[in-house]
Order: sequence, then structure tokens, then C-alpha cells
Amino acid sequence: DLLRKFISERAKIKARRISGNDAGQQREVARAVKNAREMALIPYTNRVTTQRRERRSDDRAPRADGPPPRPTAPPPGQGGDQSDDFDPSEVDTPLESVDVVDADQAGEPVAAGGDG
Repeated sequence: DLLRKFISERAKIKARRISGNDAGQQREVARAVKNAREMALIPYTNRVTTQRRERRSDDRAPRADGPPPRPTAPPPGQGGDQSDDFDPSEVDTPLESVDVVDADQAGEPVAAGGDG
């Protein structure tokens, strides 16, 4: 009964600030509680059963099974406003021409880079 004063209802050792022990006393209490647990004088854990509440009978709809609904609108910041301003003819980067060759007709692989 003396050790139960330093243990919570869930069989956890109470903190120093709650029990009022100084550091040395708390060490002694912890050692005594651990020894008592090993000797099966006090339990390692106490399961506290809580009674489940009844379901609310308000006007909420029941939960739907399955994945959440997909959004119908695009996320903010990705609207079509910016794409209207883009004109590919204004880009100064020259495009590289690429010759497409069928894989059956191709010979040895050629290293890219143009120095050949």
C-alpha cells in the first residue's frame, strides 16, 4: 500500500512534481516499484476500461466507405491565368534538330555531343 501512493491508476510511477519527492527519494521509489513489479506484488500495467459513448443522434450523415471525394476545381495557384501569357515564339533558345532512325536500320551507337 505504501508504494501504491507513488503509482498512478495506470500503474505508472508518478513524477516528482506530483508526488513531492526530491531526486534521491524518487530514485528510491522507482527502484522499490521496479523490484515490487518483478516480484509480482504490483502490476506492470493496469488497464483502465472506459465506457464507450453512445453515437450522437444529430443531423450528421453517416461516414461513407471508400476513399474521400476528389476535388472538382484545380488547386489554387495552378489556374489557367499564367498559361495565357506564355508565347513560345518569345523564347530565345534555339532548338536542336533530331533525326529519327528506325532501330533495325541503325548501326553502331554514336556518342552524343556533335564532335563525332
